[in-house]
Amino acid sequence: MKSISRLLMLVLSAIVLSACAESADNLTMQEVQTRLDQSPEELKSYEIDMALTVLAKDMAKGEQKQVNKGKIQYVDKESPDFHASYVTTTDGQPNDTKAEVYKKAEVVLANENGGKWEDVSGQYTEEELLNVQYEKLIDRLGEVKDELAMKEKDNEYIFTYDGNDQDFYKVFQELFNMSFKGVDSSNIASKLEVKIAKDHMRLKEFNYEAEGKNPTQSVTISVDLNYGKVNEAEEIMLPEVE
Repeated sequence: MKSISRLLMLVLSAIVLSACAESADNLTMQEVQTRLDQSPEELKSYEIDMALTVLAKDMAKGEQKQVNKGKIQYVDKESPDFHASYVTTTDGQPNDTKAEVYKKAEVVLANENGGKWEDVSGQYTEEELLNVQYEKLIDRLGEVKDELAMKEKDNEYIFTYDGNDQDFYKVFQELFNMSFKGVDSSNIASKLEVKIAKDHMRLKEFNYEAEGKNPTQSVTISVDLNYGKVNEAEEIMLPEVE
């Protein structure tokens, strides 16, 4: 009889705990933003798959595209450590360019195309090195939150923006160090899509596109980021420098 009573108590406890768990469905935009603002506290390490694409179109010369794809592993500390590797493909060039960067504490090492490691500490600002850090993306989304629309899908919330508010553009232009040449840089159109997973209420995808035009040309810069392997990344170890 005691075992049955104990079993009933366990079942009742499970029901109570289930009832107390916060639902991630049917949230307001403010509730989603609040949880998203709290999410960086849970991240000790993570990995980012990234792609930066520049597409130039000219009525006389046609299209030219440059794509920079890479993977970044972050370990968050007061001064975050990271390891990044990139491959850059440019139309009209026969070979891809490969680059790799390590940062640990104040030391930054880099190489290109598998060459010797160079100590480039102090040559880049922290903003340049850490511009796709999760917390920085959350901060920037907070700056433009009043401009965003939201929709709910089965397992995610999606923030979107589509317009040419120049203050909106400047928030991400500064973060990603974007620059436009040959087109009207005073009227840049922006598109943004951000996906937040319901199961952990964290940012999982960030896709931003900026486009500048003139009557015969257009330049589009796209930044696509996917965040994963949360709290699975190993400690960053610097390579040996000859």
